[in-house]
Amino acid sequence: MEYRHLIKDPDFRNDWLRSCVNELGCLAQGVGNRIKGTNNIFFINKNCIPKGHTITYAQIVNSVHPGKEEKNRSKITAGGNLITDYPGKVSIETLMVEIR
Repeated sequence: MEYRHLIKDPDFRNDWLRSCVNELGCLAQGVGNRIKGTNNIFFINKNCIPKGHTITYAQIVNSVHPGKEEKNRSKITAGGNLITDYPGKVSIETLMVEIR
């Protein structure tokens, strides 16, 4: 099931919402005292996007890790195929962070 389906199902909703919040918190500024943020992304209002800048999408990928304490894991990737006018690199090295 895709994330959008998982969060609509009452049996899966809470676990997968928490998993995605953990991932977003890790990439951003954290989630309370539970998740430490890495400041890799910052959220802004849509009206703050400068003219001429390209907006892309986020893809949420879900996986289940039966041997882990937190079994449901969400990862977020950005759609680099839409970023065609950026002069620098549109990818970064993957940072492996275990979310507990």
